Amino acid sequence: MANHNVAAGTRAISMAEFTSAYSYLKNGILFLPEGHWQDHYLSSLAIFNLAYKSAAAAGRQTWELDILSDQVLKNARSFEDTVEIELIRITIPSYYSSKGAAALQHGLLIVSKLGEEIPSPSSKEALDVQVKQTLAMIKGLSEEHLMDYKIMTDPTKLLVMRLLARLQSIAYFIKPAMNTSITLKMLEITISCGYRFALLGKSLLAKLGVHEMSGQVFGAVAEIQMYCEPSHAANELRLQGENAAILEGDIHWACINRIQYCRDAFWIGKQLSLVSELLSKTRVFLELQEHKTGLAVILNTHRVVLAISGKDSEATALEALSKSDNDYVNSELKMSRSFFDLYSSYLMNHNNLREHYEAYLTTETAENFLLFATVARTFITGLAAFQLYRDVGDALWIKRGIDRMKCAKLWAKQASSWNFEHKLQLMEAEAYYCSCDFEKATESYKRAISSAQAHKYINDEALACELAGKFFLSTNNLTLSLDYLKLAHKKYYEWGAHGKRKQLHDFTKAKFSADA
Repeated sequence: MANHNVAAGTRAISMAEFTSAYSYLKNGILFLPEGHWQDHYLSSLAIFNLAYKSAAAAGRQTWELDILSDQVLKNARSFEDTVEIELIRITIPSYYSSKGAAALQHGLLIVSKLGEEIPSPSSKEALDVQVKQTLAMIKGLSEEHLMDYKIMTDPTKLLVMRLLARLQSIAYFIKPAMNTSITLKMLEITISCGYRFALLGKSLLAKLGVHEMSGQVFGAVAEIQMYCEPSHAANELRLQGENAAILEGDIHWACINRIQYCRDAFWIGKQLSLVSELLSKTRVFLELQEHKTGLAVILNTHRVVLAISGKDSEATALEALSKSDNDYVNSELKMSRSFFDLYSSYLMNHNNLREHYEAYLTTETAENFLLFATVARTFITGLAAFQLYRDVGDALWIKRGIDRMKCAKLWAKQASSWNFEHKLQLMEAEAYYCSCDFEKATESYKRAISSAQAHKYINDEALACELAGKFFLSTNNLTLSLDYLKLAHKKYYEWGAHGKRKQLHDFTKAKFSADA
């Protein structure tokens, strides 16, 4: 009977029916004979590992998971035999930032026991040394060579790689600086690197038929492709990652892919009513999974989406909700919250922009790895810095704007012009405006608008039209100013930003006639 239940449970797992799988496997455990850990050790270990996986994926209570894990930890014949349980267990408390640091530390301790050390970078210089060491290792290795590279068979190294993959997603929320060190260690072990090898990862996934990490592979590849290919198409890869993760019972990476998809759908200019619907559904999904750090990210995004959509009462309610539980708020989430406050203040032309910018600077942390959300932060904080320079005349603000513009210039050069050309051109236009080079500013605004339109960034097109309209207003070119402000109004309407559209209408009406 035990074997029949295990077979049924395994079949249910393959169909992503984790509640049914757990029921079958729990019954299978009840039918195990007395002394099964001694007489049937490998079978017992496999059954308990499968039961734990299905219970976690089905969202069972902590006490049920503890009963299963305690049996494995008590009866395991080696440390390596406990790692399957640990692989899942370390991601469960990572949903709560108050426990996530402990989960990360515990995972690093397990990696250390398996013979690998992950250096914690003490400075950017230390990180640069790690990067150079990794580049030296892969120098001269072609993509074709790596496709035919020997397959890793060392069971301990395989366990380490699986653990590091899990720890990457924890570090993403808890300690971003460690994410780079973990990635470099994985590159060191696998001898692979860079954008070409992100695509190589997808190829190897298909070649080797390894599905367990497919949700994470899709997520990682999508994050890189958001830089290097048109982001509207790259973001859809995350939906594949979510589906692949769910099929494998990897709820953690299903959540990560969903969060990143919704967040970046907003930044790439997806219609706001659709973004709001996505965010609402994602909130329900994350609440069911008790993914509190993800909920914090989604709430911050959703409250701003509602505000610029003109749904002020709903936005206010979400803002109160996003600040109601501080148990899981870490440095990364504080930065996210303060950035969205800054963005809302900048876009809606509130008079507290400087206050929000300075609050953001107190939470800003160095980011040592690629996330497309970093692009939004760099772009908006750069534009806001130029605005503050014009408002207060302090040269510190223009320096901040130029520093951020340098990042945009690097991305436009090394990554996809589709995603970065118009952003760089708009930042250049604002910089020329600040330096009173009005001729170059005029050309840069026009190029930014044309590029944003060509590359389907309607949100950035609307913003570029608005900034161009205000620039021409300041130079007393009222005809062009009104033309661009009307175009901005039209583009905000098409995006669904009705709250912003109304604010711009009121601004235009105050500056021009009532008929404007």
